[in-house]
Amino acid sequence: MKDWIQLLKEDVNSFNAEIEKISIDERTMFKGLDLSNIDFFAANVKFCDFSESDLQFSQISGYLLSTCRLEKTNLNNTLLDTIFWKEKIKTLKLIWGSSEQWNRVKLSNNPIIISEGNFLNGNFRDMDFRDVSFTSCIFNKAQFNNMNFSSSSFNASQMESVRFKNIKSYNVSFQRAILDKSSWEDIVLEDSKLNESQLKKTVFKNVIFKNILFNKANCQEAYFEKCKFVDCHFFGTDLTKTTFSNCDFKNSRIEEGIMIGVTVM
Repeated sequence: MKDWIQLLKEDVNSFNAEIEKISIDERTMFKGLDLSNIDFFAANVKFCDFSESDLQFSQISGYLLSTCRLEKTNLNNTLLDTIFWKEKIKTLKLIWGSSEQWNRVKLSNNPIIISEGNFLNGNFRDMDFRDVSFTSCIFNKAQFNNMNFSSSSFNASQMESVRFKNIKSYNVSFQRAILDKSSWEDIVLEDSKLNESQLKKTVFKNVIFKNILFNKANCQEAYFEKCKFVDCHFFGTDLTKTTFSNCDFKNSRIEEGIMIGVTVM
């Protein structure tokens, strides 16, 4: 096994070259470690998993730390290159905390913008994500249960194999998000956008879609069961081998899409 800490201390350029070869979901080399008093300033630790790690008195780029997974990470006395990132990282830590704590803070906050955050495998329940903008974030294999997503956005985020359950929200944007192999169950989604999203092999069960835009979305081999589409629009949507089982359509339109192998039953 590679000693990443030793490599970092001896040759940071080699460290950066080697870590670039590691996929994001495998950047777990620092998880649960004592990393106190280590100088990470020149290290490219983007999207690394620092969950349950101790970064006390370490030195690190605020931007790069803001892209890392920070569940139960000890950041007491961590030295950032600029205080600009302090509040942003505090917000990330709150998201990984309890829903009660997050919801209390969220009530008094203005709209929140989070870019390139790492929430891989996160388990989020009973949280108020209203007016939170997640842009180009990583949520692969995360779970969302009983959430409020109203007026939130997940544009250009990676959300493969995410599970959504028991959610009722409006004005949500998933534009250009990668949602392949995700599952949606017992959902009410209104006035929202899935334009240019990737929905390949995604499963939707008992979902009510009201005024939803699926324009230019890729829905290849998606499966819709007992779903209702009201005032929805599919323009240029790829519905190749998509299945609609016991679904209802009202005032919804499909135009200029790809309909090869669509099954309706």
